Amino acid sequence: MTHELGTSSKEVVKINLILFSITLILLCIGSLDSIISNLSNLIEKSPLPNWHFGIFIIFGLIFPISLRILKRSDLTSRKALDPYLILLLGQILTEIILISISSKGAGVIVGLLFTVTRLVQIRNLLFLFRAQLLIKTFLSIQLLLWMINLINIIGNRMIPLIT
Repeated sequence: MTHELGTSSKEVVKINLILFSITLILLCIGSLDSIISNLSNLIEKSPLPNWHFGIFIIFGLIFPISLRILKRSDLTSRKALDPYLILLLGQILTEIILISISSKGAGVIVGLLFTVTRLVQIRNLLFLFRAQLLIKTFLSIQLLLWMINLINIIGNRMIPLIT
């Protein structure tokens, strides 16, 4: 198996730390203040519907964790699911920490960074595990889910900032 970015658990831990560190530094030096303030105002004026978060909790978190538990003895499944779950955990922790020291607008920035990273990761995992039907199906569902999230972030949060 060739190595692709974001497909080893150790590498994903490093990616999480890099994304967290960059975002934290930019937040601490004030480079994101204006954007985060505008995003926070936008969130207050136009919150996403509750079902939006439910879909991501079910399909982006509970489904992968359940699959990982059910396939815990399958090495191939672990190699595909562990990096995905580690990146997701990194995003959740980064959002919790940065939102607590800033505001909800920081969550949009974190979501954007991690969603783009996750899409690259899923594409690479799909390439590596294209022969395993279950993993390929899981990753295809995740690719669709996170593409929708990226479109949502851009359409509902980023475009309104520039218009």
